[in-house]
Amino acid sequence: MTDLIIDEQLEKEQKERKRKLRRRQQFLPDQKETRNLRNRVAASKNTKSWACKKTELVPELKNWSEIWPLPVGFKSVAETASEVLYSSFKKPAKEDHLIWHMFSKSMPFEGNERAAVVFDYKQDDCLITFFGLIVSMHNPYEFRYKFVKSKFDVKGGNPTSKRVQKKVNDYRQWWIKHFEGRAIKTGRRPGGGLTYEKIKKAFVEYEERNGQKPTQKQLAAVLNYSDRHLKDILAVENPKAWQHLKNS
Repeated sequence: MTDLIIDEQLEKEQKERKRKLRRRQQFLPDQKETRNLRNRVAASKNTKSWACKKTELVPELKNWSEIWPLPVGFKSVAETASEVLYSSFKKPAKEDHLIWHMFSKSMPFEGNERAAVVFDYKQDDCLITFFGLIVSMHNPYEFRYKFVKSKFDVKGGNPTSKRVQKKVNDYRQWWIKHFEGRAIKTGRRPGGGLTYEKIKKAFVEYEERNGQKPTQKQLAAVLNYSDRHLKDILAVENPKAWQHLKNS
């Protein structure tokens, strides 16, 4: 009887060890996390967490981590330079612009790529960085984004190994199955969180902080909206709303 109890206990412990091992080996997000990542809040937390690790020693780049979708291409990062730098410093020095330029050139891609989610995974002395990309969809009444293809950046001594390529393919298939081609809604316009009064308040605060009036791109960056969306909201309020702000 005692031996039977011991055997059952050993069997339970063995199953538990195997279960924990499977969990450690699992690298793809589980069903719940996958579902949550279709939401802007969870997705932006993901990119911010990843980006903060990349910029923790460089304060000039801190506000880059706040942007969602996260710019990860040379062109998309370069386009946000003035907005990010001027929101961080009243008068960015030449060195700040140089650091930002070098940072833009360090991006894994050369175009306008923006990431909805980012994951790092180590395999065979390689670091696999997965980027799930997203593009904005223009709509006069609501903010929408569409998940598009995924891209990878693989660094290390054996990037073409079969196990590395299998992980890349697993990530790619996960993204295709759960994200690619889907659209997500991130807010109604113009009352879905951003109003003319909030825009006006941000405009005044920016001018007081920086000693100069912001451009539409700079103000949109502070508000974490695209300048195109900002223009649309202003147009709903008044076709001359931006001119009124500039002259106030």
